[in-house]
Amino acid sequence: KANSGGTCPALVAGPNTIASGGADRAFVLALPSDIQPNESLPIVFLWHWLGGDANDFYTRGEVQAGVDSQRFIGMLPEKKGDVLFTWPVEAFQSQARIDEELGFFDDMLACVSEQYSVNKNCVSSVGVSAGALWTAVLAGGRGDYLRSFISLSGGTGGVIKPWGKP
Repeated sequence: KANSGGTCPALVAGPNTIASGGADRAFVLALPSDIQPNESLPIVFLWHWLGGDANDFYTRGEVQAGVDSQRFIGMLPEKKGDVLFTWPVEAFQSQARIDEELGFFDDMLACVSEQYSVNKNCVSSVGVSAGALWTAVLAGGRGDYLRSFISLSGGTGGVIKPWGKP
């Protein structure tokens, strides 16, 4: 898919902003410090928890050490800040808001794939707490792109959307 915001900006290791769904959205990009020529890297999306942010996940998760030793690109999205549980996971969230967040995933994937050599057959999502709740929604909405997902302290039911069909 192409970026919904038009042209992708030049992405760099660290904080980045892209146009997505009519708004500027932020994420942290973690790249191996010594990417090799012709190296095709897996991508792992890392969704932060309630009360946290992308930089918290980057720091506490020791993501730079992980991307350097395990050879992947880390994408750490930042919340928009407009929903109760950080990401649009509540059963009462509109499909339009969920689609907006799915579009943010699409746009990040499109932009990083445009600028770096990525292994599109190895795209994963990892979420912690509220990010894990979102990872479950993402797996149902974008299962055709994801090869795996990890839900750390997440789940479904009650006020949280049920599992989708990946």
